[in-house]
Amino acid sequence: MNFELLAAEFVLTGFASEALAELATTALLEGATAPSFAVLAGSAAGEAPADLRDLFVSALRESGVQLPNRVEAAHQLKFDFAREVSEGRLAAPRGALQIIRVFGMVRDELPTSAGYVGDEFGIASLYGIYDDYENLTTADDPRRASVVAALRAACQEIVGSRARTI
Repeated sequence: MNFELLAAEFVLTGFASEALAELATTALLEGATAPSFAVLAGSAAGEAPADLRDLFVSALRESGVQLPNRVEAAHQLKFDFAREVSEGRLAAPRGALQIIRVFGMVRDELPTSAGYVGDEFGIASLYGIYDDYENLTTADDPRRASVVAALRAACQEIVGSRARTI
């Protein structure tokens, strides 16, 4: 379990309070040692959602993970989806859509760009290619393979751009 990605997802989308105990149980089964994960895993169904969320944040901190801000979380998720596409673990169109959805969650928090949609998040190319994908008229459109390959290449560029900044 990647706690940094879990923290990023929590910051952007939150989790249903019912899911937090299950996430804590999974973390413990995978070797996490944070005491708050144990408390959370044993929590009762009717406990206050705010208390459960606080326990989850405490468990992440006990695991050495600080919550990122929303824009940092979005960039982290963008990179992870792009990496999954690049490694062939996620279909390119699905990964591109997930990245575009993440962008939509923070778009108003990013600096305004006078360029193309997605420039301010580093996904203008991916956004445009995905638009082409959405405009394919049939599942057997002869352009589908080349558009999917272009989506994969755009994801690889996202991964490469992060590697150059680290």
